Amino acid sequence: MNARVSTKTYTVLGLIFAVFIIGMFALGVYSARNTISETPLQKEISIDVKAMEQKLRSISFLNTVAYFYSNVGEFSEQKMISLFGHDFPLPGGMKSFLISYDGEINMGVDLSKLSLHAEEAQLYIELPDAAISSHVILESTVKLYNEQSGVFNRISVTDYTSFMADQKPKMEEKAIANGYLEQARTGAEEQLQRLIMSLPGFNEEFEIIFVNAAGSSR
Repeated sequence: MNARVSTKTYTVLGLIFAVFIIGMFALGVYSARNTISETPLQKEISIDVKAMEQKLRSISFLNTVAYFYSNVGEFSEQKMISLFGHDFPLPGGMKSFLISYDGEINMGVDLSKLSLHAEEAQLYIELPDAAISSHVILESTVKLYNEQSGVFNRISVTDYTSFMADQKPKMEEKAIANGYLEQARTGAEEQLQRLIMSLPGFNEEFEIIFVNAAGSSR
């Protein structure tokens, strides 16, 4: 009789102990979950934006595209004479020539207008529109053909220089129409990304994002 009572006692104590252990385990899991949700594991990352901005601005203009071209232009001018209220071509008043030449147009981004700012783990780079930095006609390539001067309208040096000056905007418009400014912008972003990632103090955990500067048309 006593043995049976003792066995039942041990069984009840065992059940109580098991319930206690299960309760403690559940409480531990609940506490751990609360701790994780209240204090998430985050890495503190930082970057010296101002120092980086100054270094990039010191580059001034970043050329990324050089557009080489060859062109042939035609110049002609006819002097007119007014008679009886009408204009007529003056005999001997025509002058004309053909001219061929090579040129180089450089395009890129003005980094002196660049600005940086960081938000969390993103580094935002504001860039202005790509622009033409220089346009040179290579004088050694200039050749004249079919020069014709009229008796009353002779070709002058001014005709050549004025004609060549008028050619530059036309070739720039052609380069822009063919998408070279867009290429210059893309090239600037690629070069800047490589340059920034190589700068001392850059944190590789930052994501670099390029945005348009205020007033940009892109």
